[in-house]
Amino acid sequence: MIIGNGLIAKAFSISRIDISDIVIFASGVSKSTEKDKYEFQREVKLLEDVGRKYRNSKIIYFSTSSQYDKDKIDTAYVQHKIKMEKYIKNNFKDFLIVRLPQIIGHSTNNNTLINNFVFKIQNDQEIEIYMKAKRNLLSITDIVRIVAYIINHNLYPSQEVNIANIQNTSILEIVETLEKILSKKAIKKYLDKGSEYHIDTTEIETIYKEIKIDFSDYVYNSLYKEYGN
Repeated sequence: MIIGNGLIAKAFSISRIDISDIVIFASGVSKSTEKDKYEFQREVKLLEDVGRKYRNSKIIYFSTSSQYDKDKIDTAYVQHKIKMEKYIKNNFKDFLIVRLPQIIGHSTNNNTLINNFVFKIQNDQEIEIYMKAKRNLLSITDIVRIVAYIINHNLYPSQEVNIANIQNTSILEIVETLEKILSKKAIKKYLDKGSEYHIDTTEIETIYKEIKIDFSDYVYNSLYKEYGN
């Protein structure tokens, strides 16, 4: 069962993964800057409902790697995700908590980092370039492939796992790559600020090798697949 209708939910719905006895919970708060308590409560209530109906089923929940970012750990969104993780651990017998970075995936949600940049470039809106900032990007296609491998091999039972790129990319490089792919210059404002944080992928890198994810030119190739032509 798939709960949700956003980027992650749609990606799993068209995959060939057997999830007949699994709950893919992909209906969380989609805006990392969200502050509306109603939006957080909506997800809480939905998860509680799922817990009552499917308590004995395996649930896969998508959390955020932003909890490793000292600049974001105290935001309402990250604190909410941490609370959801605790709820799942306390209320489901079988679960997988997937902590994700920034997702590369074309959708109508302009709140995601990449879609927001694409929208601003296409609509001649200014993009603030934090020159010291780097972000971790992973394709939605690879996220599905990795989760499928974990399901098929019964890995990481009732625990959390980081699924992320093995390296970060600067905000400037991301925007410049999108300029090439979209064949359009962005209106850029350079700011001497920003930061990055490390996501430990050591535990899962053997899977990357098994399913042959090539991280050389990864950002360009993934962005071109989603936004090229």
